[in-house]
Amino acid sequence: MRAKVKFRVDIQKWILDFTDPITNRRKKKTYPSKGAAELALKAVSVAQVEHKHFEVKDLTPILLGECIDAYVERAKTKKRSWALDALLLRFFKANWADKILSEVTRGMVETYMVERKGIPNQRTGKTISDNTVNKELAALSCVFARAKEGVLPGIAQYMGENPVRIVKKFKLAKFPVERWLTVEEEARLLQACRALRTDDARRGTMREVPHLWHVVEVALNTGFRREEVLSLTWDAIDYKNAIIRLQDVKDPTKELRTVPLNRRLTEALEDLWQDRGMSQGPKVDWVFHKPDGERFLDVKRSFHTAMRMAGITRFRFHDLRHTFASRLVMAGVPLFEVMKLMGHTSMDMTMRYAHLAPKTLKDAVAKLDHVPQAGVLQ
Repeated sequence: MRAKVKFRVDIQKWILDFTDPITNRRKKKTYPSKGAAELALKAVSVAQVEHKHFEVKDLTPILLGECIDAYVERAKTKKRSWALDALLLRFFKANWADKILSEVTRGMVETYMVERKGIPNQRTGKTISDNTVNKELAALSCVFARAKEGVLPGIAQYMGENPVRIVKKFKLAKFPVERWLTVEEEARLLQACRALRTDDARRGTMREVPHLWHVVEVALNTGFRREEVLSLTWDAIDYKNAIIRLQDVKDPTKELRTVPLNRRLTEALEDLWQDRGMSQGPKVDWVFHKPDGERFLDVKRSFHTAMRMAGITRFRFHDLRHTFASRLVMAGVPLFEVMKLMGHTSMDMTMRYAHLAPKTLKDAVAKLDHVPQAGVLQ
């Protein structure tokens, strides 16, 4: 019997009806979509021509929804940001779950990019940004990549192509690489951060971070990344030697990074210590924590509020780290020392700040004026 595909109206499924070329037994297999059934039909047709045995279980399609579930479960053991991945994949999970991987084409992905921008954000009502669409595509591409590697639990290895890789993503307007706070901007930002704390006390309510200005002070005077600031513990602060010993959040196997405490940061931390009434010692290990003792995971909302109050635009929390490095270089600190303070693994990352020290470089070249030259009497 020749293999064929037909649609069953009563169950709303596609049926593959074929005869095993070896046992000559008639078999049937149900599929959720026509594309999945036709893909299996091709495999059966090849087996019949080659006169090879073909098990029905071999015709089970790899569904995108199942791959997404398996990817997220695997990410829970591999990535701290697995919840973000799940969030970025929610559109595909809701709309493409029944599609087999081979049905997802370049054209579908490109159509998604156009249509997705027209769907407003459910929480804010604003249209989806190009950056969000690119991030969702990156997450989907990772699902295909892991499926091709055959590492998704409970999912057979996918032998097809990754259509997301060949799609040209939206070109984004980049932030200036060396965006840092001016002295005036810093003063306005810190004032706004203090106002947030003052407002909270006056209203008798507590916002996301009641001591936001301490968070900003730590970032400005250490160059710490956001996660490094928020995961800071009191035992990492050595007042006796005036240093902070920090574990690398990206690679815990690295040796501790040591950053000196300057006077301004010491005063800010002492103010936080006194403000919390910790004369007998800290009650919670975290420097920045909620009333229940849990550490803060983010300060995005409160930081953006302070930025808006300060009238500062196109500036991210991570740019506080750029501010730290830029000011060091402009103050004449050697790039190698800046690299160590920033925790960079190579000088390449630090060299982006090199052009900020023209006077330092000029002074370095000027030293040649004092070197005796051949044929010239000094």
